[in-house]
Amino acid sequence: MYCNVLQCDLFSDTCVLACMDGKPIGWLSAFREPKDDNALFVWQVAVLPASRGKGVGAQLLRHLFFNETLQTISRLRTTITRENHASRAMFLQFSDSYGGHAYETECYDERLHFDGSHQSEYLLTIVFEEPPFANLSMIENSLEKSL
Repeated sequence: MYCNVLQCDLFSDTCVLACMDGKPIGWLSAFREPKDDNALFVWQVAVLPASRGKGVGAQLLRHLFFNETLQTISRLRTTITRENHASRAMFLQFSDSYGGHAYETECYDERLHFDGSHQSEYLLTIVFEEPPFANLSMIENSLEKSL
C-alpha cells in the first residue's frame, strides 16, 4: 500500500484512477523512465475482478494519453508474464490502435531475479512512429467511440 501512495504522490501526472458509482474499480500507474525522457513505463494496470473484461484497463491507458505533459512520449514499455494474456492483448491492441510497433524481450528471469517465487517478466516495448500524445484529437475520437 505504501508503494501505491508514493506512486500517486510522486507520479500523479501518470497515475489514473477509474471509479464507478464513486468507488474505485481500477487504476494505472506509470512514470517517465529516468534515463529516457521519451519513454513511459507502465508499472501497473489493476482492475477489480468484477470489472475485468469490460475494457476498463484499456480506457485507463487511453485516458493517460490526455496528459499534456506527456506529448513527447514515443515509447511505451511494460513488463508482462507469459501467462497474463489479457494484459498482453490490451497493450498489443493499444499499439495497433495508435500506430505502434511492439516487440518483446526477456527482462526478469524467474530463477535469477525472483528465486523461483515469481514468474519471469518480459519487457514489452511499443515504439510509435509519431508520438500519439501529440495528437489528442485522434485519442478523443477513439475514446468517444469506445464509450
